[in-house]
Amino acid sequence: MTRWRCGELAVATHFDDESLESITLETADRELTLKSMANEDGARFADAAGNEFWSRPGRVTLTRVGQPVVECTKDRG
Repeated sequence: MTRWRCGELAVATHFDDESLESITLETADRELTLKSMANEDGARFADAAGNEFWSRPGRVTLTRVGQPVVECTKDRG
């Protein structure tokens, strides 16, 4: 499990299995499972609703439906 700070939101991520085909994001009030999407520029996971977690060199972002895109940094705590 990896812990992130995405804007003001604390997020924990973990892969659902060794295939790395999906990732689960956990916040204090919600859990989302996102599927791997074809991408040449890092690891991008998304769902049909528009939620997205995207890790690419030098930048990690989280997009939640109805919310602006926020930058994420690894939680060092």
